[in-house]
Amino acid sequence: GRSYLGYGLGACIVGVAGYLVAHCNIPKLRDFTLSRAVPPALNGMDKQLKRVKKELFKSLEGRVLDVGAGTGSYIKYSHNLPISEYVALEPFPYLIPALKKNADASMTDAQQRGESHPPVTVLNQR
Repeated sequence: GRSYLGYGLGACIVGVAGYLVAHCNIPKLRDFTLSRAVPPALNGMDKQLKRVKKELFKSLEGRVLDVGAGTGSYIKYSHNLPISEYVALEPFPYLIPALKKNADASMTDAQQRGESHPPVTVLNQR
């Protein structure tokens, strides 16, 4: 149905972006795809997988390392869990603004609802 179409389209956009990063010699096309097309695609995929992600996060505790954090769509699932620190590692600088925005929004949302939220560290390394 409709939900699978949304997930499939998002996965397709992310796949094309990965190909462009690896093979594209046109920096403007690569940069546009990573900064403009990938964040909405990842957010759409996040909506489709919300239940699965919530279930996965239930058992996390201590320090969490999110390798290839993308736009930070997993951060919001760390509310009210025994997580001491959330480290989001994203190698592509084009996704860092969306990642930081989502991390800040998640922490603000948790504060407004009176929930605990671990500190988030965003790292950009290749």
